Amino acid sequence: RFDGRALTETRDLFSMDGSGTSRIAFGRDGTLFMTTTGVGGNDAQDPTKVSGKVLRFRDDGSIPPDNPFVGKAAARAEVWDYGLRNPWRFWIDPVTGDLYVGDAGEGDREEIDYVEGNRRGLNFGWPCFEGSIALPATQSCADPVAPVYEYDHGGGRCAVIGGVVVHDPRLPALDGRYLFGDYCDGKLLSMLARRRDASRLLVLG
Repeated sequence: RFDGRALTETRDLFSMDGSGTSRIAFGRDGTLFMTTTGVGGNDAQDPTKVSGKVLRFRDDGSIPPDNPFVGKAAARAEVWDYGLRNPWRFWIDPVTGDLYVGDAGEGDREEIDYVEGNRRGLNFGWPCFEGSIALPATQSCADPVAPVYEYDHGGGRCAVIGGVVVHDPRLPALDGRYLFGDYCDGKLLSMLARRRDASRLLVLG
């Protein structure tokens, strides 16, 4: 039975943190993941805030005991990953369990973050980094994970929109490829993130 108490508490924190939910999806293990925006300040690095995070709940709304911050002082137990700016869309591959996050940048960089097997407790680096570009920050970002792919705003691009991994027998040439686009240029691209080979990028239209 879904009672949603932890989710309701987290929703109430959104208004306090100035955050919002980007997407909600189930993982391979049946737990519920959501991403939250962390656009301003250093909240994305603060484990007591829900802003700029990947959050994880059980399907009844409670918090799984294996979340990385469970039992730690001065931290929200629902936090799974942190250090995101505007993770407009994320995807958990139903076949591999890998996590993909399209994180929209602030200035001139867009990034796609990738976590093989959706390992927990990772720091994606905002606001110390935008993509791989170091930014002035008022606090440090411990062990930031570099994006698997990033791009600038050349050619009229403005904001990454991710994305899904294709597993469709009708599209064998795209099997296992991550599809994503940009809000402004309207192009559809794909890549094989599992090989961390962003150079094999394909423009589909």
